[in-house]
Amino acid sequence: MKTIGIPLAVFACLFLLGGPDALAQPDLTSLSMEELMNIKVYSAAKKPEAIWNTPAAITVITPQDIRRSGATDLPDLLRMVPGIRVEQVNAHSWDISIRGFNGSIFANKLLVLIDGRSVYTPLYGGVFWELQDVVLEDIERIEIIRGPGGTLWGANAVNGVINIITKKPKDTQGWLISGGGGSDERGFTTLRYGGKADDWQYRIYSKYDNYGKGFSTTGSNTDNWDITQGGFRAQKDKLTLQGDYYQSNIDSTVSNTLYAPPYLENTHSTDLARGGNFLADYREDDWSFKTYWDVTDLQLHDLNERRDQVDMEYNRIVSLSARQDITWGLTYHLNVEQESNTNYLIIRKPPHPDQVFSFFSQDELRSWDDKWKLTIGSKFEHNIYTGFEFEPNVRLLYHINEQNEVWAAASRAVRTPSRLEESGILTAATTTPVFSRLEGNGDLKAEKLRAIELGYRNRLSENISSDLALFSDYYDDLSIVDLGDPVTEHTQGFSVITYPYDNGAQGEVHGAEISTDIRIKEWWKLTAYYSYIKMSLKMKPGYTDAGLGRSLDSATPMNSSYMRSSFDLPRGFKFDITFRYTSSFYSGTIPSDPEVDFNLSKEIKGWRVAISGWNLIDSHHKEAVPSLTSTQVWRAWYIKITRHF
Repeated sequence: MKTIGIPLAVFACLFLLGGPDALAQPDLTSLSMEELMNIKVYSAAKKPEAIWNTPAAITVITPQDIRRSGATDLPDLLRMVPGIRVEQVNAHSWDISIRGFNGSIFANKLLVLIDGRSVYTPLYGGVFWELQDVVLEDIERIEIIRGPGGTLWGANAVNGVINIITKKPKDTQGWLISGGGGSDERGFTTLRYGGKADDWQYRIYSKYDNYGKGFSTTGSNTDNWDITQGGFRAQKDKLTLQGDYYQSNIDSTVSNTLYAPPYLENTHSTDLARGGNFLADYREDDWSFKTYWDVTDLQLHDLNERRDQVDMEYNRIVSLSARQDITWGLTYHLNVEQESNTNYLIIRKPPHPDQVFSFFSQDELRSWDDKWKLTIGSKFEHNIYTGFEFEPNVRLLYHINEQNEVWAAASRAVRTPSRLEESGILTAATTTPVFSRLEGNGDLKAEKLRAIELGYRNRLSENISSDLALFSDYYDDLSIVDLGDPVTEHTQGFSVITYPYDNGAQGEVHGAEISTDIRIKEWWKLTAYYSYIKMSLKMKPGYTDAGLGRSLDSATPMNSSYMRSSFDLPRGFKFDITFRYTSSFYSGTIPSDPEVDFNLSKEIKGWRVAISGWNLIDSHHKEAVPSLTSTQVWRAWYIKITRHF
């Protein structure tokens, strides 16, 4: 049984200790709304610019947000962003999307970057969130663009971009020791050291996390896991070198496909996932060059895969005048993979070396009085699956006055097929000698999005600001499984019914996102958002629906809301309480879900002690559609102790 009584008793004792509060880093809640709006972001233009001058729906998660959230992993941090759906499938897997298309294979239209390194996997078109980890105290900010980002970031940045940016080594000098545990994340520890050597500044770190299994109604699921990770970052003048290595042991309940009785076998599996990366980044004021190598080695029950990805990117900013800048860049990406096939999954080799060549150019024009800014640009890209693609956008920002601004955008973005969609063969296990098989289609076209966005921002005073974004997205050539014309084969005493992937769906998605920050008192701040999304997808003429369109429509909750109340209490305590709500989805399979989280922290003689409670309303709840591998999310608590010196 999960309980929060013990940690609350611990903090009752801590409260009696009293003492001054002296945080090691500045509290961003002390900044005015104007100062927050002027935080520099990079992801929307590939150059630094203030949020107030950005014609896009963008949210920034600051170090203060991270500390006060109580989150211990990246997915939980993202729950505070409007328009993002975070869905925990089991103890070690998450589906995360922006503006719809969440759940399983549909969460494939989001580009995620860590210090500019893409962690989007070509295997299925998503992100292995359980393998993406950073030291949370080393994050400088997380920039989230809601809406298309293809002009700058290329194919697959369809509905949004998440860019996790870590601090420079000079900002992480000295020792950091952090550790703790609780009911769900059973134990975690981080050790980091930052120092200097000649002209170099650097940091090195190691961390370990151990997670317990999720709740299962049968009690038979085993999905506990752990991950060990280490790495470094070093900087000399304008050159940055960094790298990471990780290894994870993942338990799961799996189904083995057998082509003889009993045909299906449910077993326990312990999978191994490991990998690493190395990145070099050189930056001048008006140009930059970055290259990285990323390797993933998966030894799973249904797939053994070694994947190497190499990326090189050159960006340049050219100022034609005081009122006009052109940003342009070249990118080369190489993907090399080796798979060992099984009865369940076969990946055929690509017909040519998997390479992507791209060029982008974006022109920014500003008026003489800085009232408006016009941005026009496009990405031009070539890949081996769909050939030449282009992704243009036009954006206009208008400052009504010093407190109000509006912006509008029209964009085109594409998503290229994943390896599974293009050349995979996936055979479903069954208890009878009749198997269903999904087969990749080498003639798939890219999925296409035409998006229209309208935004409004205001900073009414030093204590109140708000942000509104409206969007209408029009999709075509969506990749789905064609259920209308299967091929049946009879061989060796069993039958196989094969369904191909095809570009068989289209439709519209409309929505709104509104957020606000209010500083009620110097010691009390409210942050809130509400998101609405309406999906209307259908099969194209000639394709059989079989309920798939309705499943896509209901894969994302129509309504979601969030509110965090932050208090600076007497005796140096900081207390944050969060209310989250999502309406029911998947045609009511997942009920509406109100949840409450809290985080209470205090510094005591240089040690920061925090206790967090998550999902407090119910002992466990569903976030994903029930399946063999899914479990429910527990009510949970954690204690975390951190020291900088």
